[in-house]
Amino acid sequence: MNNSKQPNIIVLILDALRADHVSCYGYHRNTTPNIDRLSEQGTVFLETIATAPWTVPSVASIFTGLYPSEHGATQEYPRLDDHVPTLAQILSENGYETIGFSTNPWFNKETNLSKGFKEFKLYSEGKSRKRRLLRKISPFVNFVFKKRGLTEPGCSHDVVDEVIDSLEEIRTKKETPFFLYAHFMDPHLPYQPYKKYIKAILQGSNRKRLKQIMNYPLLKDGIVHVRYNLGLESLKDEALDIFRMAYDAAIRELDDAIGNLTEYLRKSGILDDSVLIIASDHGENIGDHGLMDHQLCLYDTLLKVPLIIVGNGFPKNHKHKKQVQLHQLFYTILEATGINNQAKQSNTDITLQNMIKNNTGLKDAFSEYARPDQIKSGYLRFSSELDLRFSTRLRCVRTSEFKYIHSENGNDEFYDIEADAGEAKNIVHSMSLEKLAVCKKLLAEWQSNLRVYSRDESAKESIGQDEKILSQLRNLGYM
Repeated sequence: MNNSKQPNIIVLILDALRADHVSCYGYHRNTTPNIDRLSEQGTVFLETIATAPWTVPSVASIFTGLYPSEHGATQEYPRLDDHVPTLAQILSENGYETIGFSTNPWFNKETNLSKGFKEFKLYSEGKSRKRRLLRKISPFVNFVFKKRGLTEPGCSHDVVDEVIDSLEEIRTKKETPFFLYAHFMDPHLPYQPYKKYIKAILQGSNRKRLKQIMNYPLLKDGIVHVRYNLGLESLKDEALDIFRMAYDAAIRELDDAIGNLTEYLRKSGILDDSVLIIASDHGENIGDHGLMDHQLCLYDTLLKVPLIIVGNGFPKNHKHKKQVQLHQLFYTILEATGINNQAKQSNTDITLQNMIKNNTGLKDAFSEYARPDQIKSGYLRFSSELDLRFSTRLRCVRTSEFKYIHSENGNDEFYDIEADAGEAKNIVHSMSLEKLAVCKKLLAEWQSNLRVYSRDESAKESIGQDEKILSQLRNLGYM
């Protein structure tokens, strides 16, 4: 048990989980019963905005407190430089045990996202349905996996089992606080939930639809989104509905695993000494805006994510309605641990504790998307010509009233998100020049205040990947 006065920090990132598909955020399906119950023990942040719409820059922002343009880990250069201090490094240097788990292949040595963790386990097989089924029906297979220390196949229940094993070891042998990070991929394409979770979403009332979902071949296709975004795969409303239900079932499966973990945390007493953070790194398009997956745009379907925090400093059964951003977790965690952040001083005013205390938020939230260099080769496999969506940087400023998206190719967008929460009508061409100038000024002032870390550009050419990791990324449409 942790005998220090500093709390343990537990961060669970549920990859590709959009806020509007979480039950306690008002979703009509019961996707997250366990997370809902947990939310009653802490604070739910209703307007949380990611700094970027995909994993590498978004997680790097959580780990550094910086925007993507500052830390530099983007589509154009997917690596966090050695000289950028991270949360795991700072906590480790101040006596914390640091351990991480991830089923996302971007957490590899080349991207440097695991920097600062004393132990980090990357599940190299991702979400293999066949191996999961074999492991489920064969106790011997499960025994062999455990005995030999193998980490495949990496679905959420397997990860949670190993997280609990690690926590038991820490709890019985260590008296120092720990920082545990776990990154789960169940809601990420391809959606492959178990049958019982599809039944839970359907509530057992539609056998025909259950059979459709179980046998729909495109659900197993990790790159269907590439063809769809290029207009080479036509998915009608019924097909998209199958994708949405499979997505919801995958969320339900992950929620079940999270329930197992939080039950252990309660029974072991670890939760009493911890700050527990549940969030997503980004959302997901499932036909929204004519797109699938989580690239090529800065709409709220990708930027608006769930965030729930349980622990000291976060009132129970509380809903914080003001706008916040994911990179604030960096300063929030350092505030909770009492550690002075040497990387960037005087940021206690943007900690989430401070915003709860004063009932404040960020008037302006900023997000960005670099030129999609990493996914370009994946798209070129299907089309020799790329439209402007595939070669432009995007930046946006979001308030509680509007969102302005600036594209370097000139195709700017403006949405009245009070009246048009779904961002269906781009009204940039009907805006007054004065209002447009105000939006551009907000982005320009934000950009001028960014603290950009210098990097060795010559090192960009040397970034490589393990062939197994490359294969996984290709199968997910990233390359």
